[in-house]
Amino acid sequence: MMHIIKAALLFVLAGGAAASPLLDILPRGDVPDMPGGVDFDSMFDGAFTTTTLLPVAENSDAVLAKRGNDKFNLKDKITLNWKNEDAFAKLVADYALPTEKVINMEDFRSELSDVDCTPPDLYMDFKHKSAFEAAKQKWGWVNEKQANHFILFVNHPKCSPQDRRVAYNITKISYDNKKFIANMVAEKIEDFKMAVHTGTLRVEAKVAETGASGNVTDTAGPTLTPRWRLGQSGSIHRDFSGNIFSITDASNNVRLDCTDCGTDGTLGVAFDASWGVTSWWPPKVGVKHAYFEFWGYNVAAKLNLALSGKTAGPKSGTKKLFSFQIFGLEIPGIMRLGFGPEFGVGYTVNLSGGGKVTWGARAALAAQSYYKLCFKGCSSSKTGWTVGATAKTPALTGSIHAQSSVFGYTALSAGASLFSYGYQAGAAARAPELTAKFDSLSGNNVCSNPAYHKGLQAVVQAGLQTYAYAGTNPITPSSKWPIWSWYGTLLNRCYGWA
Repeated sequence: MMHIIKAALLFVLAGGAAASPLLDILPRGDVPDMPGGVDFDSMFDGAFTTTTLLPVAENSDAVLAKRGNDKFNLKDKITLNWKNEDAFAKLVADYALPTEKVINMEDFRSELSDVDCTPPDLYMDFKHKSAFEAAKQKWGWVNEKQANHFILFVNHPKCSPQDRRVAYNITKISYDNKKFIANMVAEKIEDFKMAVHTGTLRVEAKVAETGASGNVTDTAGPTLTPRWRLGQSGSIHRDFSGNIFSITDASNNVRLDCTDCGTDGTLGVAFDASWGVTSWWPPKVGVKHAYFEFWGYNVAAKLNLALSGKTAGPKSGTKKLFSFQIFGLEIPGIMRLGFGPEFGVGYTVNLSGGGKVTWGARAALAAQSYYKLCFKGCSSSKTGWTVGATAKTPALTGSIHAQSSVFGYTALSAGASLFSYGYQAGAAARAPELTAKFDSLSGNNVCSNPAYHKGLQAVVQAGLQTYAYAGTNPITPSSKWPIWSWYGTLLNRCYGWA
């Protein structure tokens, strides 16, 4: 019966249903599972590269020594860990059926003198009779009934590629009492998700607060564990001053420039998901919960602009100024996670007359901001993600009348694939968003002051908003969920001079 169920589960997980589009659903809802891939290569400019997380033992040698012969226990739950210097992953798998158990060779590998994984058997040579007898006693359960079996996770150079875990389904064991050898009837489980049909996975990057030093730990949000600081590994300190657009023809000569534009701060992301058997007959495995967590420290953006030229009609568009990958992580056969920011501008301008006007603003998120974007089986939540803004005093040369709407956006895009399921989403700050009107003035009593004969009437309104979005496009996403917004007047003033 177990083999029938396993074959049916493999059909379900391997794509027995047609693939669906990437995430286009409301968070908080109990939504259908979303089979499908994640197009990591299209998420960021340039090639997407990943770092492989390496398996690490759950228990130290000292802890295992204290456990004695308990290290050979067949269990109904297991914890598997992976890490590198920048991130870690933790998978907890459950084995609730009375005919299934699990064990990790890492718990008793020090008791073995040799291992041979040549199919169809797996041999273990024990160093000492005491360890051999203890294992024989603990593992006798598998021979008691034909249906009994256990999953053996192995990280050994004779059984798997370097630094990679593999799983075997053990259905029977025979023993050589003289040579202290256990001979297991073992089937290698090529599809890792078949070895962990019910479980939870959490992947988290460790990023640094800008300017931080020392070995202090930070907590980014209510569900996150403390993380180590790693210099500036998560910094988005970037300057991207330069031209946004320039048009020169017979009737137009106009350009919009970022004279002082950039971002600062640090960002991080985590992905958390659980899955399990939702129906044994007909067999079905589905995602029970899935969510991203985004956090930022001292994230800010500045947008200082110059509009110059002579009479031109309305011009509008968007321009991505940069996107880059903070990191890409992979556990082969299990998951991939990619994360990186994108910054750009959108604009609509209309200029008459001739001259140059400069203006701008700086917008900053709350010093520590956290957002949990839930896809299924949980609720979205946030702390921070409010925005404050300060305006730059405008300046004018020439005689000009201009209307403009220019916004900067900072988007934190993330993609995760777990077995045959994929999610792409992000959190974004559209700030500052500046709607401005500039009118040059001349004559007597400019700005209601008889001493002024020239001037500038400036009205600058600001829009500040943060939101979550589905997919990879923060400007026109397939779905968008507001987090916080504010609209108001930053500046309404007449500037005069003699």
